[in-house]
Amino acid sequence: MNYCTNNCNSVSGSRTGSGYPKLIGYTGETLIPNYHAPQGYEIISSPQPNITVDATGTQIIQVNVSHKITQSAETLTKTRTINIHLPNATEKTYRQVAVIKRNVAVDQVTGSKTYGPWHNNSWDAMDIPIIEGYTANQTVLLLKRLQPRRRMKPLISFMFKTDNTRLLLSLE
Repeated sequence: MNYCTNNCNSVSGSRTGSGYPKLIGYTGETLIPNYHAPQGYEIISSPQPNITVDATGTQIIQVNVSHKITQSAETLTKTRTINIHLPNATEKTYRQVAVIKRNVAVDQVTGSKTYGPWHNNSWDAMDIPIIEGYTANQTVLLLKRLQPRRRMKPLISFMFKTDNTRLLLSLE
């Protein structure tokens, strides 16, 4: 059997020989081949279901194959910590987790990978609590879209001051 790709380049190790499929029969006998694509390949068209042995004894069955492509996914998880420093010297901490994902196609013959676009996620917006007599340095934390290659600030702090003092913003 000769397994070949779309331009009929023979796949390495696909011809009949020691350890490879070999059909043995008598002239005029009809045989049913047992097809197995070489590792990393898949059969792309229906090969002939049977073969009648002729007098040459060297018939080659051509089987069309292509590289098998498997799909997987790659994910990145990003966490942002929000610290709210309350006027009573306590702190509330919130953690927001976002996962971004992309598909990856892997060629099972060459091992090469083709990456799809990232499917973005975001950290949610958050309202900062209102405390009578105090003002936060920011009243809302906006929704933030994640970019896979961009460095994001993983820690954000909010401070409260009495209404008659200057506001302080601290981004770490």
